Amino acid sequence: MTGKEQPLATPNPYLHSVDFSGRPPPPTEGYSWEHIKNAIDTSSLHVLRRTDKGQYEYEQWQNQIDRTKYKNAGEYIAFTLLNWPDLKDPADATNAMTENLSMQERYKAIGPRLSLRLNHYPVPVQKSIQYFVLWSSRDMSLPSERERLDEYLKLQLGIPGVLGLATDLLPPAPGKRKQWIWIVGYRYSSTITENAPGTRKLDIGEGYKMKPNSLGTIELETFGTDQIRNFSIIAHVDHGKSTLADRLLELAQTITKRKDNKQVLDKLKVERERGITVKAQSASMFYTYKGKRYLLNLIDTPGHMDFNFEVSRSLAACQGTLLLVDAAQGIQAQTVANFYLAYGQDIKIIPVINKIDLPAAEPDRVASQIEVAFEMPANECIQISAKSSLNVDQILPAIIDNVPPPCGDINKPFKALLFDSWYDTYVGVICLMAVIDGSVRKGDKIVSAHSERRYEVTETGIMYPEQLPTSSLQAGQVGYFILNMKTLSESHVGDTFFDHRHIGTPMPGFVPAKPMVWAGIFPIDTADFEKLDHSIAKLTLNDSSVVVQKETSTALGQGWRLGFLGTLHMDVFRQRLEQEYDANIIITAPTVPYKIEYRDDTHKLIRNPTEFPDMDEINSKVKYIKEPMVRSTIIFPKEYLGDIMVLCGSRRGVQLEHTYLDENRVLLKYRLPLAEVVTDFHEELKGRSSGFASFDYEEDGYDEADLVKMNIILNSKPVDALSIILHRSQAEIVGRDWVKRLKGLLSRQLFEIVIQASVGNKIIAREGLSALRKNVIAKCYGGDVSRKMKLLNKQKEGKKRMKAIGGVEVSQEAFYDFMSKKK
Repeated sequence: MTGKEQPLATPNPYLHSVDFSGRPPPPTEGYSWEHIKNAIDTSSLHVLRRTDKGQYEYEQWQNQIDRTKYKNAGEYIAFTLLNWPDLKDPADATNAMTENLSMQERYKAIGPRLSLRLNHYPVPVQKSIQYFVLWSSRDMSLPSERERLDEYLKLQLGIPGVLGLATDLLPPAPGKRKQWIWIVGYRYSSTITENAPGTRKLDIGEGYKMKPNSLGTIELETFGTDQIRNFSIIAHVDHGKSTLADRLLELAQTITKRKDNKQVLDKLKVERERGITVKAQSASMFYTYKGKRYLLNLIDTPGHMDFNFEVSRSLAACQGTLLLVDAAQGIQAQTVANFYLAYGQDIKIIPVINKIDLPAAEPDRVASQIEVAFEMPANECIQISAKSSLNVDQILPAIIDNVPPPCGDINKPFKALLFDSWYDTYVGVICLMAVIDGSVRKGDKIVSAHSERRYEVTETGIMYPEQLPTSSLQAGQVGYFILNMKTLSESHVGDTFFDHRHIGTPMPGFVPAKPMVWAGIFPIDTADFEKLDHSIAKLTLNDSSVVVQKETSTALGQGWRLGFLGTLHMDVFRQRLEQEYDANIIITAPTVPYKIEYRDDTHKLIRNPTEFPDMDEINSKVKYIKEPMVRSTIIFPKEYLGDIMVLCGSRRGVQLEHTYLDENRVLLKYRLPLAEVVTDFHEELKGRSSGFASFDYEEDGYDEADLVKMNIILNSKPVDALSIILHRSQAEIVGRDWVKRLKGLLSRQLFEIVIQASVGNKIIAREGLSALRKNVIAKCYGGDVSRKMKLLNKQKEGKKRMKAIGGVEVSQEAFYDFMSKKK
């Protein structure tokens, strides 16, 4: 600004937003620049400046504004002036917000706020710019985010400026003056308004969810273990876990309230596409209750049975959990499974009934179900609607009152449990740990109990919900560690880390996940093998329940045999490979592990059909073959009882239990072969119950079975990638289906192709693909028929010779189409 200082426009004498862009608003009644500068010189002010390298510098404001320091477009400074000219006691600000005051009186009570943006050039129209600022105050009182948004909407600011949305309050650092810092995200929208020429209006409908990792570090030393609560949310799939997590984060002002806050913790693309949680995610919150500040660590967990390993790992880092139940659907199969997971780890369970605003909701009936099934009093159930935020404000106080604090001791040597990790392109492996005892900060040296390797801590922080660095982490807290791990194999989920000077006894860790389903993965283009190998290694770091073994197929080349927890887990892994690593792969038919017992009392575990013994070996050496069994739980409305019992019977199931949860809902328990479950059982169950049945299972040993290996043969040559192990009673049905579909995918050759399915030496299905033929008698216009027959016989002999020396080429695309349709 040059020349004579001009007064600055403001719609309210208690709230200012100013733009020095070379075109100030027309002079109106308000504070002059000299008035503002004098106030700045005498106030507590901090500034966050973006440097030429795109980084942010945080510094104390030094009286004069050096506009030459910020002369380039894109370099901004944003700060807030706070003083209390009309308050004898700053605490009166909090009281003023709850009283019935006018808008003008309310802003007068909380003190003037001044937000400035310095920019040498005008902001281009229709371009949104994001700002970051630390809002400093000697008092921790500020109006709630919702109230501030409402007031901004009423003001309808029509001058250039920015909008501040407080997202969290950080406590003062030990030994420093009592200054509370609000983390604020600013969003500026350049939509032109009609208020004045050249002015711009705030777009306050969207707000801005800031990424706080650019705001420096925060201090957590003031939070003792009695001020920490670690909890998770467990439930059946689609009962509202992620939506409730959104509301809790909003309630604690970790994220701003926005219409598009949908499953904030579901960060994977596959999670948003499928509408399910696949990966357990954590987020920290700061919440004030009865005048005391608490650090709450939330872990959102998956609901599908294939991801129970994620749930068990999350519970290991918690002292309490919210058991969420749909008010319309009631207790489902995975509700029961997750309850017993939490009960087995002896953590506090708080029952919550969600979706009470649905027309079909029956919260009292569901509360009675919870009391009968889990022996938790019905009157202790918190009834909420996560979507509309109804009664959600009761949950965080209930967690603080009922969930015990972590029992760690900060005075003991450092000890932490690693329960998750992921790969970052720039810093390598990032470890998520629950600190059991002691404390750790940047520069400390810690050692892994599993690998015995020593690491230097280069950064610690919390998930807020993105990575937010902290000066340290201490007993009871959950956060991430960057340790300069160079290789993916160094991070072992369940590992215990110690201070390098005090190595103690490792924690029990986790029971390793047992793969229930195995499948082969091969690159469509063999040149992508190395790239795919690296992609699988990085993805299995983030999903430690996947077991990887290398294998080779004569048809598909080099690849991997991977073990998964279920078919959904397998499909999600495939989708993540394709989306996150741009991989083009073929995945073979899923198989389950079979156990071969030999007559010499040895045994062998078969994970690949190519390892299955031939008929001669079975007859001479094998004592029996066993298949894995599962104990399944099915809950559904009683009108579908007959159809579901028929389905279970057709899948070789044996009924174990038949009970009624109430007058309308039935619980069935069946013992089923795992091979029958991992194919299309779930889809069949949903179809026969109109989508109302829920299903869960747990492993239940091995049973002897009449199992055979079915081979697909092309012109007398077996294709190993298309082999499968199945029950003898199903071999003929599956064989006919496979050869028929394979016929439709293969290209015709110059010779006949015979497609066969066999069990041992017996052919159980056959299809033929006729050869491409040239019309050799086209030149014969008449005459003796023996001439035509001679040419036809000659052609036939040539086809026989070609068939004898020519192999059938099955393209990778044909394999991919066959496997995709089969699944």
